[in-house]
Amino acid sequence: MDDASPDTQPKAQDPPPYSDIERSYGPAHPSTSSRAAPAASLAPPPSLSIRRADSDCAPVNGLHLQKRKEDITGSYWVDPCLPASDTHRPPKGWRAPPNISFETHQGAINVELSTACLHEGRAKSIARVSSHTGDITVTLADAQPDQTINVDMTSRRGTVALFIPRNFSGVIQLTTRRGSMELLPGLLKIAKIVNETETETLLMIANPRTAASSSTANYCQLYSRFGKLYVGVKGEDKLLPKEPGKWAKFAQYLGVHMNSSSVSINSHGSTS
Repeated sequence: MDDASPDTQPKAQDPPPYSDIERSYGPAHPSTSSRAAPAASLAPPPSLSIRRADSDCAPVNGLHLQKRKEDITGSYWVDPCLPASDTHRPPKGWRAPPNISFETHQGAINVELSTACLHEGRAKSIARVSSHTGDITVTLADAQPDQTINVDMTSRRGTVALFIPRNFSGVIQLTTRRGSMELLPGLLKIAKIVNETETETLLMIANPRTAASSSTANYCQLYSRFGKLYVGVKGEDKLLPKEPGKWAKFAQYLGVHMNSSSVSINSHGSTS
């Protein structure tokens, strides 16, 4: 992969090798276990430090992580200005490869994304996050001038939650077939509902500062066929603990009932 010139490209140690199901088009230091590993510290040149979001990880472009049952967690700094490698092909079925993607079958995904280009100029990042049954939570870092991001979040049965910064400007679309949608209190203070039906909600958020400095707006799309969709503001809104399903509640009932019966039998045996 061709590196950028030494004057504009920060230097970092080579990342650890990826597994055979992970494909990387650029340097990265990801954490894909159930417990997030400390991110690698890599400071950009002093003149570009204000363009970084609030993430301390190394910049990546073309990073694609795939897991089956394991969780994917961590913070990722997407730099669409980094050169992409010609030695790896994007996953099949994609018209254009995103700058970063995460995919699981059962595992949960909880990531924080920031986007900033080391080179001056406007840039757009594309992120794709998907899971078959796992829950998805994406938190966007503070928006940077001239930087926009498109995020596509999909889970067939899991909960999908998006948390945006206060200075976010753009469009958010929620779509479900048999699930539910909820806009958290912090979001309702800054968002305008453009369209709302039983299966779709379209939001528009206009921030004068970021909107004036960006050529295009941010766009986020959330979809779950049977799960719940949430959108809130980072640092203000929180999700309530997930309620157990009917089978989990039934198992809890049996456990409590059997324990109470055992105590009653033991008590009766000791008094007889």
